[in-house]
Order: sequence, then structure tokens, then C-alpha cells
Amino acid sequence: MGTLATAITRARIRGRDTAKTLLTDQQLLALVNGALETIHGELANVQSSLVTDSDTLTTEAGKGEYTAGFRFESVSLAHIEGDSAPISQVPPEQAAAWAGSANGRPTAFYLGNDRRVGFLPVPNDAYTVRFYHHKPLIELTDVENDDLPFDGIFDRVVEDMLTVDILGINERDTTYAAGLLAINWEKAMNRAFARGTAAKRMPVPDMFAVEGL
Repeated sequence: MGTLATAITRARIRGRDTAKTLLTDQQLLALVNGALETIHGELANVQSSLVTDSDTLTTEAGKGEYTAGFRFESVSLAHIEGDSAPISQVPPEQAAAWAGSANGRPTAFYLGNDRRVGFLPVPNDAYTVRFYHHKPLIELTDVENDDLPFDGIFDRVVEDMLTVDILGINERDTTYAAGLLAINWEKAMNRAFARGTAAKRMPVPDMFAVEGL
């Protein structure tokens, strides 16, 4: 994986701000985190393995709510180990409708704040439930020591996005940098799809079309 410092240094060279007179490292750090949010969102949309993971949670008889030992942004699928049939996700408000019902094998789950997970009906035994979820994006904070995420696949894209930002803020021509960004974005997405996705890739508008910058 490439380092945050390397991406910022290269973008400064390409954006003609090596003297750091236009933007501070902390300001560029804020722009990088914005770029990473964009990339993370696009990868989540196509269920890329770069932003998805699976973890388990084991229930206890008579206990309906748990704190998951893993962090998640959202859950795309859940099932009890040994049974491929999914258990459905429902809004937390539906828990009230199950009040007073008999305990049993969970057929639904809901998500609350602070990694809270609830099962309906309340489990009557120990069940190991596997969750397939989107990993949350961790914000970068240390310019000198943080690495860029996504296994290095989007390092050049982050550099390109930052270069376009620097040039645009400095009111310089972004055409060439934007063209490279579009090319490197497509290459990175192809590499991401090669890693595997859980959803079919759908055509989307070219978010980096030069005419739009």
C-alpha cells in the first residue's frame, strides 16, 4: 500500500505547490479523506471485496440483543451457520411486535446504534450467525505515517483526485489531470472487480468526464 505522504508529495509536484504556499498538509489531508469517501462509496455500491467482510456472532438462550465484536457500516446478508437460508433484516421498531412471543430459532435481525444487533424471536439456544457486511471507512489522521486503504489499488486515483483539486483551487487547467484520473479510475475499478464482487457491475455515468470538471 502507498503512504499518504507519498500521495500528497506527488500531487503537490503535479499541482505545482511544492513550496506549500497554496494548501497545508492538513488541508490536503481533508481532501484525501473526501476522495476516499467517494471511492469507498463506489466500491460499496458494487459490493467489492475491498470493502466487504464477514464475521460471526453467537447467540445465547434468552438473550435478544448483543454488541457485535466487529464494526460494520451496513449488513448485506446474514444466515445461521450450517443453514444457507438468509435471515431477514427488519427495522428496530419491529422488535415491539415480537414482545411476549415464544423464544425460538431467529428468523430476523435488526441493527441498532453502537454495533448493537438484535434477533427475532429471542434465541432459544446458541446459534452462530454469520454476517456479510460493509466495513466502515477509517479516516486518515497522520500524514507522515498513515497508509492509503484498498490494498494499493486506488493509490494513483487518490493522487489524481488530489492533483485535480489542487489545480482547480489554484485556478489552473485541470484537463490533462482529469483525463489521467478517468483512465486510472477505470483501471483501478477493473482491478477491484478482479478481486471479486457480490453484485453485477452496472454501467454508470462517467463521474470524471473532463467536460464536467
